[in-house]
This record gives sequence, C-alpha cells and structure tokens, in this order.
Amino acid sequence: MSSVRRRFGRFERQLPVVIEAAGQAFSGETVNIGLGGLCARTAFSAAFDTPVIVRFSLPEPPMDVECHGKVMWSQATGDKTETLGVSFESLRPLDVWGLLQYFNASSKVPAAVTLSDTPDADA
Repeated sequence: MSSVRRRFGRFERQLPVVIEAAGQAFSGETVNIGLGGLCARTAFSAAFDTPVIVRFSLPEPPMDVECHGKVMWSQATGDKTETLGVSFESLRPLDVWGLLQYFNASSKVPAAVTLSDTPDADA
C-alpha cells in the first residue's frame, strides 16, 4: 500500500458495488467509501493504475452513482476474493452532493439531552 495520504476521509459503509474494467464487470461490496474513493471486496483482481468504472446505489438519498477511477492497490483475501482500493477520478457534483447527504444521514447520532428533557429536580 502507498504512503500517500488521502485527501478525503472514509466512512465504513457496506454497499453493493460493480467494478468494470476491460469490458468485464465484477460485483462486490464496499468496505469503506469517501469522496476520494472506496475500498471494496470483489472477485476482480487488478494491477496498480488499472482504469475502472465504479457503479453503486445510495439508499439515502436514493440515487445511482457511476464514476471513473483507478486501482490504487489490490490484496488477495482468500476464497477467490480481492480487496481493492479505488481512487475516484470523476465524481459529478450531483454525486458529491448525494454522497455527502448519505454520510450525513447514516452518521446521525441522537441529539444531546437538554435540561428541558429531564425531570424537574424540585418536583
């Protein structure tokens, strides 16, 4: 793996993904995803810098994302599967918006309890 730092953070999210290269498409699942790329488990094996097309669907907001990217690293994980790191090269502004909405919606934490939510201490 490279010692290059990522420009964007990653979120641990499992989404079905299709990675296409050289006319072949392979299904898999993301391990993590961010605005700069993703890590996925798939049967697809590729060398560094292999151009790919990545397709996945966001559950919230419901939308399909397709973008070009390239393989940054690949590691065999057994049982004929690979773990791939893919860097996105072309996310449309709408896809960036959708991903940000998805990360925000899937990262919601309960609001903090306020004083008005607690029983009155004098009662």
